[in-house]
Amino acid sequence: MSMTGMGGPYNYNSWKFAGSTTSPTGSAGRVCNESAEWECYYDCGQCADACWWTTCKDSVGQAVDMIDYVLNNFCIDMSMVWAMGCSNGGMFMYELAQDSRTHDFLAGVASMVGLPQYGYNFGPASPMSFIGFWGLRD
Repeated sequence: MSMTGMGGPYNYNSWKFAGSTTSPTGSAGRVCNESAEWECYYDCGQCADACWWTTCKDSVGQAVDMIDYVLNNFCIDMSMVWAMGCSNGGMFMYELAQDSRTHDFLAGVASMVGLPQYGYNFGPASPMSFIGFWGLRD
């Protein structure tokens, strides 16, 4: 099964994670600069500036709902539950690895072309495998 995030402007789906909404400033400084041109997602209501670039809905909650559905409907080897995402979904993998609602369910995460936001690279909150694939300019 795969998930697609939640919708926003022009029906773009996205995942919310640390540093993607609320005009964020991470431990290393501001996440975006004044020239950012992101369009506010409808579910965020009124965005304070152009640094809000994903849904404001609880994406981890959406993943928890999927995990609950799968665990209640299929026979699952709990040592083999992995999550994988690309681009915005790859950035979301860091959130799943960190969030207390999901990190204990995961054997590991795989992030493709998706680094965490500037100042938000905290690593997994519990032991798990991690693999990432990035380009030179990600």
